[in-house]
Amino acid sequence: MRALLFWLSAAVVLLCGLAVADRSVPDFWTAIDRIERRELSYRRSHRPRSSHHRKRDSHSHVGVNASDGRALMHRRSDDGIHEDQLVRRDTTGSPSSAKCNRPVGRVSWFSLSGSEKTSWMDHFNLLATTKGKSMFVEGGTFLDDLAIVHIGMQRELHYNACFLPCHAALLRAFYSMMRLLGYRGREAYWPLDQDAAAVGGIPASQLWNDFGGDDGQGGPIPSGRFKGLVCGVLPDLQQVGRSIYKPHYVTRYFNDNWHRQPLQKGDMYSSLLQSELFDNILSQTDYTVFRQRLERTVHAYVHQAMGGEMWLFSAVCEPTFWLLHAEIDRIWRTWQTKQNTWTAYNGHSRIVDDSGNYQVVTAALDNTIDFYHLFVPIKVQDVMWPRKGILCYRYDNLYGGLPDSS
Repeated sequence: MRALLFWLSAAVVLLCGLAVADRSVPDFWTAIDRIERRELSYRRSHRPRSSHHRKRDSHSHVGVNASDGRALMHRRSDDGIHEDQLVRRDTTGSPSSAKCNRPVGRVSWFSLSGSEKTSWMDHFNLLATTKGKSMFVEGGTFLDDLAIVHIGMQRELHYNACFLPCHAALLRAFYSMMRLLGYRGREAYWPLDQDAAAVGGIPASQLWNDFGGDDGQGGPIPSGRFKGLVCGVLPDLQQVGRSIYKPHYVTRYFNDNWHRQPLQKGDMYSSLLQSELFDNILSQTDYTVFRQRLERTVHAYVHQAMGGEMWLFSAVCEPTFWLLHAEIDRIWRTWQTKQNTWTAYNGHSRIVDDSGNYQVVTAALDNTIDFYHLFVPIKVQDVMWPRKGILCYRYDNLYGGLPDSS
């Protein structure tokens, strides 16, 4: 446990760039502004990426540090086992036609029936426990691969224009993996505004009845179907973007201020996740301003409030990660609907060239999203509308009760 606490405290600063500072110290976001402005001032980073992210072709390799320091090298191929996973799938789990004729329902977690919830949780556990599915780790799981992608692409996925479309693609990948393992249910989001406004706020959410909550002490998930959930991968603190294969318990440290020691559960940022915040975010008319406010507030607050694995780039191993990001996506789709546009996209994006160097480029709809060939590379434009490109889902309702009917 002491070693795990060391990892968590040391890696907190890596948390998806999410480190919301003490509420009395607003300078953190000023620093983030400077980072984004600085990136716009140059076109090429001075720091090359580690070799396992270079040369995205059928002969390139992904290197994952093993817990004993050995490098596990696995061939990455254009005809890999995951290649069909971004094909649209209808409600029966079969590949759909070119048109999205039968969109999958994406609904509030609390709208799922008991059997649907059980199926969702059981199939998530299959992602974490079914061995031999990984393209990167011998004997690894689908969840290991998702974690390696999220760790390796941390700079491409966060604090730039691709935050929303890249995570929309990651959600599609997640549910495709679930369906490959037999899941046939609806997709789910976490209605944060409702939980935050309810009596007791997020700490009293009914979600924890299903997902296990924490025991007030922090540590592995203490109860429910995710009790003792294990994640195989951690971020390498010595090399940004590189993964360490180190099986460990998925942990939680519920808190309302990650700077305070010892951590206290408090309201888990519920006082900040109120309708005024959501309304302010949705009132923005520029994509970049909207994206920045959503990413730095709603997204950041929940990652921080949960602590543990959600403080790390291996956060994909925490089941609530996927409900949170479906909620972030729902807010984005609400904004698109209110703005009456599915193509609003601007700002800057980070990419990696074939030599492994970072580039900062102008965000464009034809930018490529490539999860190291784990899935078929796509374009940003392929995930800009929920019923076009590789996507085929419909929300039960958008934020504020707005229908998802466009």
